[in-house]
Amino acid sequence: MIDFTNMPFDYKGSNYGGSDRKRGIIYDGKRYMVKVSDRIETDTRNSLKDSYSNSVYSEYVCCHILQICGYDAQNTILGQMIMDTKKHKDMIMPAVACENFIPEGYTLMEFKHMQNALSENAPGRIPKITEIYELLGNENAMFSKEFSEKALKQYWETFIFDAYFGNFDRHGNNWGYLISEIGEAKLAPIYDCGSCLYPQISDEAIPDILNNPEAIRQRIDVFPKAALELEDKTKVQYRNFINSLENKECTEALLKVYPIIQSKQKQINNFIDGVEGISDIRKEFYKTMLSERKTLILESAYYKAIALGYETEIENDTDAEYDEDSLVSDDMLEKYNNILQDSVSEKFQYNKVKSQYDIEK
Repeated sequence: MIDFTNMPFDYKGSNYGGSDRKRGIIYDGKRYMVKVSDRIETDTRNSLKDSYSNSVYSEYVCCHILQICGYDAQNTILGQMIMDTKKHKDMIMPAVACENFIPEGYTLMEFKHMQNALSENAPGRIPKITEIYELLGNENAMFSKEFSEKALKQYWETFIFDAYFGNFDRHGNNWGYLISEIGEAKLAPIYDCGSCLYPQISDEAIPDILNNPEAIRQRIDVFPKAALELEDKTKVQYRNFINSLENKECTEALLKVYPIIQSKQKQINNFIDGVEGISDIRKEFYKTMLSERKTLILESAYYKAIALGYETEIENDTDAEYDEDSLVSDDMLEKYNNILQDSVSEKFQYNKVKSQYDIEK
């Protein structure tokens, strides 16, 4: 594992913000921001929480899964750094190096900075859905209509991945756009994935969670929620929101992203198994939670959308082992019913979908 401790200091990147401890370094001729695991203060810990956050592993794993799925995500390298802490000297800390993706002549315009520049009202830390649509999808002072539509599409596709990862912190400073000195705009890679995959859960607590279906279900239905607010200022609950199919752009993103994730499951699991430094029990936890979130949040909504007649978007470059004709079938409806069999309200929705399907059939 790479030791970042004595890497040359990057003075250009010495002002990184955010909650984790960070350092700018030069590695292999490239600029990186190194994040080190944060200590969890005693008064916020319980028997489920680790002494230090595992966010460096979350960052590394999720950025690589995005790349496995063909998405532009920040390049990350897993390593370590020797640091002094309050209780220990020369402690070896897990660290992740995140490559600086900002080209020369460009700056990163975070979404919240856009809000500050273009919105009438001062934005909060967590954006509202209405605020997303105020700036994305239509021409504004910074973006053409064409680019703004691309930005909106990227937002919702990232949202689907965040639902898969269990990201609770995609606030307005955790995504953005590359703007040149002459105003040219580009989509930035997806970055800042350290709040995915339940980073504060300790290895010691994982077996009790894996052996308790209710504990797993709670971590899908109850928390984490998305860093996105509804008009009543409540946070979006991933499963309810995606399965409602009420947001057109979110559903379109689901129909594109889910088949890609599904086709890459073996590759994703093999990647997790091969990550150095992560315990075997944490690897099992990652694979289990990703599988459960895929099934209960994305798969259920996907089959529901197909049954209701939404058109799927299957990329030609994926190795999915199915085609559109095989998706709209009695087997698909049976699978949808099995996924949702524990919920009375969702059973009602299934019967509604099946009745519609039988009529059209």
